[in-house]
Amino acid sequence: MLAQQSQQTEKLCGSICRITFKAEDSGYAVLKIQTPEFEVVTAVGIIPDAQQGLDIELNGEWVRHPKWGQQFKVLSYHMPEPTQEEGMVAFLSCLDGLGESKAQKIVEYFGENTFRVFSEDSTRLLEIPGIGKKTLPKILESFQEKKELSRLIGFLHELGVSASYAKRIYEEYGDNAIGCIKANPYLLAEEVRGFGFKRADEVARGLGIGVDASVRITAAIFHNLKEAANRNGHCFLPLNDLLFSAKASLTLPDYQPCDQEIVQHVSTLSIKGVLVEENGRIYLRSYHQAELELSATLRSLCGKLELECEDLEDWLIDYEIENEIQLATQQREAVKLAASNNLMVITGGAGVGKSTISKAILSYWHSQKKRVVAIAPTGKAAQRIREVADFPDASTIHRLLGWTGYSFLHDKDNPLDADAFLIDEGSMIDLKLAHALFDAIPPHATVVIVGDVNQLPSVGAGNVLRDIIDSEEIPVVRLTEIFRQIAKSKIIQASQAINEGYFPSLEKLGRDSEPKTDALWIPCSQGQIPEAIEWLVNDKLLNMGYEEDDIQCLSPMHKGDVGNIELNKLIQQAWNPKYPIQSNCGIFREGDRVIQTRNDYNKLVFNGDIGNIVEIDKEENIALICYPDFDGNDRFIEYQLSDLKDVMLAYSISVHRSQGSEFPVVILPVSMQQYMMLQRNLYYTGVTRGKKLVVIVGEEKPLQIAVQTNRVLNRNTTLRERLAGNL
Repeated sequence: MLAQQSQQTEKLCGSICRITFKAEDSGYAVLKIQTPEFEVVTAVGIIPDAQQGLDIELNGEWVRHPKWGQQFKVLSYHMPEPTQEEGMVAFLSCLDGLGESKAQKIVEYFGENTFRVFSEDSTRLLEIPGIGKKTLPKILESFQEKKELSRLIGFLHELGVSASYAKRIYEEYGDNAIGCIKANPYLLAEEVRGFGFKRADEVARGLGIGVDASVRITAAIFHNLKEAANRNGHCFLPLNDLLFSAKASLTLPDYQPCDQEIVQHVSTLSIKGVLVEENGRIYLRSYHQAELELSATLRSLCGKLELECEDLEDWLIDYEIENEIQLATQQREAVKLAASNNLMVITGGAGVGKSTISKAILSYWHSQKKRVVAIAPTGKAAQRIREVADFPDASTIHRLLGWTGYSFLHDKDNPLDADAFLIDEGSMIDLKLAHALFDAIPPHATVVIVGDVNQLPSVGAGNVLRDIIDSEEIPVVRLTEIFRQIAKSKIIQASQAINEGYFPSLEKLGRDSEPKTDALWIPCSQGQIPEAIEWLVNDKLLNMGYEEDDIQCLSPMHKGDVGNIELNKLIQQAWNPKYPIQSNCGIFREGDRVIQTRNDYNKLVFNGDIGNIVEIDKEENIALICYPDFDGNDRFIEYQLSDLKDVMLAYSISVHRSQGSEFPVVILPVSMQQYMMLQRNLYYTGVTRGKKLVVIVGEEKPLQIAVQTNRVLNRNTTLRERLAGNL
């Protein structure tokens, strides 16, 4: 957040003798500072690059904390380049590719010339044992980053921007960060995670950009269209909605924007082709193009295939005999429809046999000598295709298309080399990903989309699966018949009840009771939820024969007493109570369960991949994380500690992140604290993630609210109308 400068500030100089606490997400730190008079004082504030042993100059004010006593509240700071041996070792030891031992050797070898060697004669570092030509570039890059980051922090402070954003800004713009900010500070809102328009606007005014400047109005328009897409899944905004939200962004105590001025900017941007204005709907060009082209591609794929019905009937009989199963009537019809149409959808809830159908369709295609592809949006979902549909080559959509981090290798000019595509977890696919996928599918191909339309919609903009189904232009099979062998499952019954708006029938679990079903409820107050979950993971579930790896907590929110952040701490302490090792991007312990939060194509780990930290080496500044591969083998991925920013603890994850996955045991907390997330499709999705056992923990009232709140988000899309030929 923007720093608030005090009218009267004092200066405090000293060295950091201890880091009592540092929040890696915000950079807030509690430091022990030893002054030149050998007095040790406490300093608190945003100091993301704090390092024990470094000298620091602080500006701020003395305050008295009601519990911790007198503290120095930091408003700004500067860390001069260290000149003493201890400070130089501390500075160098946190560089990628170095640890304390190598840093000590460098300082002992070069002495007071150490930093000059780094800046002017870096090849001499090769004279240090353990530093080779392979690691030197990484060390130098980290050294340059640390120096530039310090310069950037000073620049941002002059603009009133918290130092906690410096790392993210540097990662986006590198050594050109200051120049990029001066050129157009509004890019910060669009390109730096968590920055936001309001904060960028204050930076812009600090740089002298006027309140009625064209760049400011344009930025507000783009910001609100992107926010509508990223937060609410909208592909467009009606002009009046955009006008309202843009005015709210631009209004200041001494400035009220003119409606006509905003409308004129929208019109100008539309003429330039940056925006698209269509019958009062305002699109970012990329979303309009995606809707147009995806609808055209889907319509072109629609068509009948020549089919010998007797041959297919004979194949179905043989398939049932070979696999010792009997397909239900709906399932047989689904296979026949897939065999006779270029494009179709199979939808239905948990337990209706979508996986069984997928396996049968894949087998039929193989019997027809087709080149077959099976894909899903996430690695976990692709792994499930491998397991339940017996298709070892299943892949993620991004991997199939060859995502480079910026674009896909496959598109209409370089189509995929296959004849038949089975796309699972269709509800998770957003507009842009669907557009990219179908752009790369060859025109002659057969495509089957499988998905549960009652689950949460895609994280990205659009409502692709629902729009395809609602268009009534593409054949759809709705599976409703639950398999007899799993119809007795209380998990399935509970998910059905939630989906239909009824409070689920759950067995109450007490301290001394032995459960008789697979869907349980621990009724307790909000304040008792953490204690109940601690009892479950530390005692009850383990005594029931489950292992720690079987158990997954799913919480709708990240913050709060029953959010993922606090639950991760609780379960980490229960299962892995080793002394924490603090890196410069979070507190992790060897053995921790973690989840990757973004795609990393260099490491070949992807958003949603769950693994375990095998080793944390503070000496080498690396962590080793083990991820299970599709085939069950282990992959060991090396991270620099600075790269762990892309990793989170995963004892408890969001319901959104769990989509496409299944877990033997699922724990679902429910409380009024989660009020904004209390909705039917979220708890339906959470319950259906459990394979053997689901335990809902919390109050009855919020669960009633969730079950009765059918907030199927009315996302602004026009894909349905375009498919139906109404646009």
